[in-house]
Amino acid sequence: MWNSYVDKDVIDEVKQVTQRHADWFYVTSPGRDTRMRNEELLTVLAYLEYRQTTDDESGNNVPTFMDVFRREATIGVRIKQKSDVTNLLNQATVDPKIRDQLRKCVRRADGFIKRIRTILIDEDVVDPHKYAEQELTSLFNVQGKRHYARRFQDFYSLWYVTQFLTPELVNEKRFELKAALREIIGYMKNVEKEGDLADVIDEFHRVVCEFYDKYSVDPRTIRLADEEKAALIKQQNNQCSICDGPLFIHDEIEIDHSKPLAKGGKDRFLNLKVAHKHCNRKKGAK
Repeated sequence: MWNSYVDKDVIDEVKQVTQRHADWFYVTSPGRDTRMRNEELLTVLAYLEYRQTTDDESGNNVPTFMDVFRREATIGVRIKQKSDVTNLLNQATVDPKIRDQLRKCVRRADGFIKRIRTILIDEDVVDPHKYAEQELTSLFNVQGKRHYARRFQDFYSLWYVTQFLTPELVNEKRFELKAALREIIGYMKNVEKEGDLADVIDEFHRVVCEFYDKYSVDPRTIRLADEEKAALIKQQNNQCSICDGPLFIHDEIEIDHSKPLAKGGKDRFLNLKVAHKHCNRKKGAK
C-alpha cells in the first residue's frame, strides 16, 4: 500500500537498503513474495529512528513510543501506534522537510543494521552474509527450534535494546556485546510463567537500563574554568595530551577525553586532558 503513494525518493531508498542486506537481515528469507515484508521492516526501523531523533525523551535512552508486554513465557516489544508509521509516511509525502529527515533516518537504519552485523560476525569466515544470517537466527531462536520463523517483534526487541550503541563502541566491544545480547534476549524468551506481570516487566527494564548504563555514551556536561584548564596543563608538564608538543594556556586548546566518549569513556574529571585544538579535532574518536 505504501509503495503506491509514498514519496518515490523515500521508497527507493528503503528498497536500496533492504536489498543491500537482503541475504541475512530479513523477516522472511529471500524468495518469492517476500520483498515487501522486508521493506516493511526497514520502513518501520526508519520510523523508529525518526521518533528517536525527533522526540524529546529528556535524556532517557529507553524509547517511550514503544510498548513492552508479556505473553505467556515471553516478553515482547511493539510499537505503541502502528498507524503512526503510515501517518509519518503521509507527512513525508507532502512536507519536504520531513521527507528529508525520514530519508536520513533510512540511512540511520542502515547504520543500525551494519552495527548488528559487526556484533554478530566475531571470527574470520568464508561467507560473512551466511554467518550473519545464522548468528542472527541463533540469537532469536533461544529454544533451539529446528525451524525458526523470525518475527517483527524480534527486530523491534533488538532495536529497542541496541539503538543507542555507537559504531566505535561496537567495534571495540563486539564480543562482550554479543554475549550480553544473548543474555537479554534469552531472558525475554524464557520468563517464569508463574512470575507476577509487573515484577517481570520491571526486571526486564532493570536489565535493559543496566545494559544502557554500561554501554551508553556520556553526554558532554563538564565545563572547566580557565583556572582548572591551567591546572591540568601544569599536571601534563605543559605538553599536549595527544602530540606531546609544548602547550600553554593561551594556545588554542580543547578538552580531550583520554578514553573517547564514543568508546564508552566517561565525562569525568579523571578522564579529561588538555590538547591543542587541531590535535583534538584530528583525533576524533580514535
